[in-house]
Amino acid sequence: MSIKTQSLQGAIWTLAEKFGSRVLTLSIFFILARLLDSQAFGIVAIVTSIVHFMEIFVEQGLTASLIQKEDIDELDKQSAFWGSLLIGSVLYILVFLGAPLVSLIYDEPSFTYLLRLLGVVFPITAIATVPISMLQRELNFKPLAIRQLLAALVAGSVGITLALRGMGAESVIWYHLILGIVMHGTLFFLTPWRPKLMFSWERYKSLLSFGISITGNKLIFFGNGQLLGIVIGYFLGIPAAGYFGIAQKVMTTVRDIIQSTMSRIAFPLFSKFQSKPKELESVFKNISEKVSAISFPIFFFIIACSSEIVIIFFGEQWTLSIPLLQWQVASLIPGMIVTLNNDIMLGMGKSGLCFRFQVYGTLFSILLLLGAPYYGLIWVAAISAMQMIFMLPLGINMTRPFFKIMRKDILLPVVKSLAVGAVLGAALVLFDQLVSFEKEIYQLIAKSVLSLILLPALYYVFHQGLIMEGKNQVRSFLHKIKPTS
Repeated sequence: MSIKTQSLQGAIWTLAEKFGSRVLTLSIFFILARLLDSQAFGIVAIVTSIVHFMEIFVEQGLTASLIQKEDIDELDKQSAFWGSLLIGSVLYILVFLGAPLVSLIYDEPSFTYLLRLLGVVFPITAIATVPISMLQRELNFKPLAIRQLLAALVAGSVGITLALRGMGAESVIWYHLILGIVMHGTLFFLTPWRPKLMFSWERYKSLLSFGISITGNKLIFFGNGQLLGIVIGYFLGIPAAGYFGIAQKVMTTVRDIIQSTMSRIAFPLFSKFQSKPKELESVFKNISEKVSAISFPIFFFIIACSSEIVIIFFGEQWTLSIPLLQWQVASLIPGMIVTLNNDIMLGMGKSGLCFRFQVYGTLFSILLLLGAPYYGLIWVAAISAMQMIFMLPLGINMTRPFFKIMRKDILLPVVKSLAVGAVLGAALVLFDQLVSFEKEIYQLIAKSVLSLILLPALYYVFHQGLIMEGKNQVRSFLHKIKPTS
């Protein structure tokens, strides 16, 4: 099977995984948001943020190391597995002992039990490190899609049942725990790889030499996102963390469906073509063009329809989340190119360069975070967007040596997609000024119909080349399936 065919199939399965599981997860989240209040969601946001922070140390960047390394053997895999499992077990002991301190800091007794409960995912996450890396390395995303969808369905059923029984924040924590158990546990039934009593300290250190920078990148990425919920909970109160958590959930769902799908395909491809400049340039240009053409109009649509989305799906009690959602989704627009630049640095084996890139962005966001006590919740929500705008030209400049062609040739299609999204967003805002239905659902339907009418015309004006390419691919597909006489 050719790389192109593998990539296409991988993209389809990854999109199925991301779209199916995230839509299912978000639907479950809609139900839970109507059953719980901002205090409960604030507790969940802080607990899950702490656990996700510690999970970064469990994986240690070993998944990316096993993908990026050109030649690996069984000893590499076994060393990565046992190293990850050891760290996962140690971290659970630490969170078990440290949970009462978190309860003391936030003056919330429930943190002790909830942190100890969710911390069980640490060793469970560790056992999935090698199977995930092997599947991604082979561009075999079907098992990953199956386990994600299954986990979301099982965990969602448990979470909603417990919430209906009045278990509050604990119901959502159980949801996250069951999600991790099913998602990682099923890999042992979907893949043939099994652990053995083999370990090499030298091999483990070799993998960590690349993985340490990945870990640093993830810590910084975490700091730019979920860490904000921890800070908000401490300085602005636990309910404020709940409002922020609602907005962030919608944003991360959209980001995972689009940008994470892109990264999961882009990183292995960049790694494969790291010694072939022409192919690398072609892959980078194609991915950036296609993803921006799809994602930018979606981002602008969500920003323009955020009021209707929050009220319809979460309820009027969450209206304080509306401006937070708008700023969070706005950060995804420059963030798409920032993520792609990050992926190509990793694919080229420049993990140190990537880490430095993320450090610059984090230092900038920390400076902005100093204004949180003075400017409040909306300022914190806007930090991600301001940070991505700062990192955009920085990332373009840092990846310039990887390309022989001018970056403007790569970025021009992205700018065209930006124009499509901006015009669509402006049209929807104007529509709100001219037409206002009594119920939000009717307003959202009307704006959706208007978007479907405008988008073909906007693509025709700004993206004629992309439209022609799409037509040619459809004709080619129809020609292949046409029965021969």
